[in-house]
Amino acid sequence: MKKLFKGLAWLAGILILLVAIAVAVLVYLVDPNDYKDRIAAQASAALGQELQINGDLAWSFWPALAIRLNDIELANPAGFADAPMLRAGQLETSLQLLPLLKKSIAVNNIGIQDAEINIITNRSGVSNLDQMLAAPGDGAAEPESGDPARLSTGRISLTKVRLNLADLKTGANQTLVLDDAELDHFIPGDELAFKLKGQVLENGQPLLRPLSGSGRVIIPADNQPISFPELAVSGRLSGISQPLELQARLSLDTRDGTVLSLEDGRIKLGPDSMSLSATVASGKTNRISFDLQGEQLDLDRLLAAGESTGTSGESAEDSLEWLKTTRLDGKLKFASLRFSDIDLQSVDATVKSRNGVLTVAPIKGRAFDGSISGLLSADIRRQPALIKFQPVIQDIDIGKFMTHVSGQEMISARGDLKLDFSGRGLDPDALLSTLSGTGSYSFGNGLLQGIDISKLISEILSRESLQAVRSAFGGSTPFDKISGAISAEGGSISTPAMTLVSKDFDLKGDGSIQLLKNQLDYSIDLMVKDALKEQLAEQFSVLASGVIPISIDGALDAPSIGFDASALLQRQAESKLEEKKEEITSKLLDRLRKKD
Repeated sequence: MKKLFKGLAWLAGILILLVAIAVAVLVYLVDPNDYKDRIAAQASAALGQELQINGDLAWSFWPALAIRLNDIELANPAGFADAPMLRAGQLETSLQLLPLLKKSIAVNNIGIQDAEINIITNRSGVSNLDQMLAAPGDGAAEPESGDPARLSTGRISLTKVRLNLADLKTGANQTLVLDDAELDHFIPGDELAFKLKGQVLENGQPLLRPLSGSGRVIIPADNQPISFPELAVSGRLSGISQPLELQARLSLDTRDGTVLSLEDGRIKLGPDSMSLSATVASGKTNRISFDLQGEQLDLDRLLAAGESTGTSGESAEDSLEWLKTTRLDGKLKFASLRFSDIDLQSVDATVKSRNGVLTVAPIKGRAFDGSISGLLSADIRRQPALIKFQPVIQDIDIGKFMTHVSGQEMISARGDLKLDFSGRGLDPDALLSTLSGTGSYSFGNGLLQGIDISKLISEILSRESLQAVRSAFGGSTPFDKISGAISAEGGSISTPAMTLVSKDFDLKGDGSIQLLKNQLDYSIDLMVKDALKEQLAEQFSVLASGVIPISIDGALDAPSIGFDASALLQRQAESKLEEKKEEITSKLLDRLRKKD
């Protein structure tokens, strides 16, 4: 943005300089082409770079003094591209005659067509514009003593003008294309109306189009900030499906670096409206601060079917490279925010970025009918980016949460969830496949969906002998409480020491869930109570303890559950081995005592 305004101001300066030099000779000339080389030489001396007027000059005295310059080129400073810094197909201006007699320059209208300006920043952070302005030519005219001539103009119009900004260090390329722009007049310090139409390109791809803008601007005579008491911009941002409208007050201060301040901003993105205040400062360290608030923001709707902003092959991390050199501080506050099919309410978040690490903390809000707080961070210095999230979720509807995460409800209950997870990459699948971390959960008075454990127990009791019982029983299992730990590694979610408490039985065990593969695998001890325990002991002596080993595996949406006979046999073998060890140990001790 800094270079954009500097480029436009620089273009206006060149136009005024060329007009002033041309006027100085045109009053006395019959054929301006006889002095074309002198005009170009004086402009070159003033600018410190070679300026060529390749086309003819033409002028008239009635109804106003007018001159037209064709095919103008301004060379780049040494060390930059061979291509011209400025190329203009046509520059035309008319001047009022009477003010010239009063030693004042009054320009009626200025028009420029088919122009291209190339602002290049080298790998050291110095632009060709900076270099030219820092070392003016030896032929730059000094103002005469006394009151300087006051410059004013009529309408200034730009047609088919391109301002190209290239940064060789970051590889960024931006272009402002002005199909049509107009300033109704120019007097330093006056409030001036303007309008423009065009588009903004990023690396050759559309970023904002069609761009339409209007408002009022005050350009001071001294080095005070340029202000926009009224600014209205509309268009479509690439990657965003909804049209953008912005109304705000703006100021641009270039006295110490560049500071762009936006106040009383109102943004509309489709049906969503929000307020914005922001400051963007560039210098040794780029700084952005903002406060964005609104009633609602539907990011899913904004991003749906939006045109891609990135160039081919550009990763999501590449699009955030600017965070490495930018200090970011912001506030977000929305009554309703929708993202990735999650409806968040009462969202309040603080955003910071330091040296390529973006942190959103604290985050506060409501989701899944409960409250959410915690931290989210993205370290884009890593490739892929390192993502950390530490949510504390209280009194949520865990069924809605699990449906969003895995596509299956699995548990219907309310409760608490605490996580400390990390993963790599900004793509959801990449993040899930590299997920790691720990957490805990506790839910009460709910249903375990897809599994009817009571039906499994009935099936076992209906058998005359123990054998493997396995089926997709479906249904649900009511419980009083389920709790345990969570562990993630390589995209696999494990729940060690899981405990379920219900009226007729308890469950204890562990297992894992493969989210990307939609699979689960659990080994659990089913501990029946009271009458069920007595009935089980009467029918199967090996189950006299009331503990039934079961396994749950298969697809998340249709798990298979059954009596694990092999686990029971292994447990019996281990029990007998332990008994044998105790028997041998007891006999050895007895012999030792007898010897004594």
